[in-house]
Amino acid sequence: MIQTIGRAARNANGRVIMYADHITDSMRMAMDETARRRKIQTEFNEAHHITPKTIQKAIPELIKATYEVEKKEDTGKKKKKENDEE
Repeated sequence: MIQTIGRAARNANGRVIMYADHITDSMRMAMDETARRRKIQTEFNEAHHITPKTIQKAIPELIKATYEVEKKEDTGKKKKKENDEE
């Protein structure tokens, strides 16, 4: 849950909407941890005169990055398969 919330937090206008009948212990811990981290980050940003902004990447860059990751994963799977066959 913290990882999902953290990913949304990387966007300047990111929001997380949790649906539940009541706030569970896990939800409370995730929200508390997010608030703690946000406070630390905000203090750092203010001390260093940083204004957070969402990065803007062109779609081709994202596609290329995804392709490169998939290519590495495929290579790793092929090597594992070759080793298993020996």
